[in-house]
Amino acid sequence: MRLIDATSLKNELFRAVRESQMNDMDTITRGLNTAIGMLNSAPTIHTKSVKYFDEDEKVWKQGEVIVNE
Repeated sequence: MRLIDATSLKNELFRAVRESQMNDMDTITRGLNTAIGMLNSAPTIHTKSVKYFDEDEKVWKQGEVIVNE
């Protein structure tokens, strides 16, 4: 089993459709619906963004952590 971050993949799909040179909206819509359906049924890792202070570098950073449900 391969766990994925579906939110990032969905965002990339939407970006790709927006930038697509394809003019056939039916084809784009069918492809997007198929891809999103596959992502929704895939095993995923739920994450959230956090801001934290890196003591070694003495700077604030942003990262993601796994959310335990």
